[in-house]
Amino acid sequence: PRNSEAERGIAMNAQAVRSKQGFTLAAALLYVAVITAALASLTSLLLTEYRITKNAISLTQALYTAEAGIDLALHEFNREAQVAAAWAGWARSGASYRLDSAPEILRQESTLKPELSVVADTAALTVTATGRVAGSAGSPAVSRTVAVKLKRVGPTHAVQTWEER
Repeated sequence: PRNSEAERGIAMNAQAVRSKQGFTLAAALLYVAVITAALASLTSLLLTEYRITKNAISLTQALYTAEAGIDLALHEFNREAQVAAAWAGWARSGASYRLDSAPEILRQESTLKPELSVVADTAALTVTATGRVAGSAGSPAVSRTVAVKLKRVGPTHAVQTWEER
């Protein structure tokens, strides 16, 4: 009889050990699942933040490119009264001048490869400039347009109104 009690005790002890091993395995799997879900969520959040930041950079670069176009046209307006070679490199149509390219300095300073389109109307004293930058991988190109109305200040011109369209 003692052997059977000892055998029963050993069997119960082995069953308890197997039960604990099963619980430990289930707990470990649950722990791995929770950690995996947390890492996936964090990765998704970081990728979203990265895309938002890249888009903000592109939007800012496009705006700065458009503003550079305004500055180029304002420079030509102010040169016009002093130099016969004003508007060199610009395409003329009546009282309007058009520039469709990015100055070399803008192409050198940016990884976004900005493009510039500027229309300056010397009769109406208006300038409209659009800056475009290539989108990063998987993102569309971004463009921003700025329009200004100029006023004469003595022999030069200054910005009277500024509007983003």
